[in-house]
Amino acid sequence: MPHSYEKVKVRTYLIFGEFVIMNIEKMLCCALVVATVICFGMKIVNVLENKDPNISVIGQAVKTVTSDSASWTIDIVSEGDSYGEVQEQRKLAVKTTKDFLKEYGLDESEIVSETLNMENIFRYGTENAKDKKKYKFTDIILVNTNKIDLLKKILLNIDSLLEKNICIENDHQHIRYFFKDIDKLIAEMTETAVIDARNKAENAVKVEKRNVGSLKSLIVEKAHICSENSSRSGNSDSHWEEERSEKKRIDLNVSAVFNVK
Repeated sequence: MPHSYEKVKVRTYLIFGEFVIMNIEKMLCCALVVATVICFGMKIVNVLENKDPNISVIGQAVKTVTSDSASWTIDIVSEGDSYGEVQEQRKLAVKTTKDFLKEYGLDESEIVSETLNMENIFRYGTENAKDKKKYKFTDIILVNTNKIDLLKKILLNIDSLLEKNICIENDHQHIRYFFKDIDKLIAEMTETAVIDARNKAENAVKVEKRNVGSLKSLIVEKAHICSENSSRSGNSDSHWEEERSEKKRIDLNVSAVFNVK
């Protein structure tokens, strides 16, 4: 009988020990889960508290301008069998062209002329080529003016020069247009692009209830100048096409970094 009692007692201790061990294991698992949640929560708090103090954005400015100056080049070609003959011919051609331009209202200071080159042209296939030498002169008349409407009017009447046997060799129908105060305009557009960048930064941090502070750094990209109707995407204007356009579109981007509080 005592032996049976001891067996029951031992069995009871074993069952109780297993129960205690099982509960300890459960408690340890729960403690581990709680600790994990707490650690993860602390990490989230740290991430929220240690937000990036800076924000980087791209600001843009676009402006269409009308050119305020123009350049027009005329190549005048004079040819002849004798040097003296060609010299007289080219002097007359240059004077006639200058007078023609001044009659329409251009000033002497807006007209520049120079000799581009002289060539000796030989008529090969003859018995004595040197005796058949031909001279060719090319003179340039360059017009630089801010009287754009006047220059257009002159172009419409260019045929009157051709009727006077003045040989114009180049593509004289095209005027090159420029905007003289481009540096001042770029400075103004840079300010506009920075304002645009700040607005974008403020919209980006608004949901986090943060404020945009001071400008920390700024990179101004090279301005893209094209004809008014050109698209920046796809094929861009060539430099020559841009110069032929009286109205131009200027695109300017800046990369700005702001402090965020």
